[in-house]
Amino acid sequence: MDLLTALGAALAAAHFGTPLAYYAAARRWLKTPWRIKPDPTYAPTATVAIPTYNETGHKSKKTS
Repeated sequence: MDLLTALGAALAAAHFGTPLAYYAAARRWLKTPWRIKPDPTYAPTATVAIPTYNETGHKSKKTS
């Protein structure tokens, strides 16, 4: 096997082997339980952003 073929094989192994190794590790890691305890009293908050231009005086009148 010449040098160029060996280099191509090494690069191909690195290019395809690394994502496959990550995939195998992720499959094993994702099977573990998350141990999340839901809080029934939790109420999420919401924020509304109104884009305006030079509306400093009118903004407080319109949103109240």
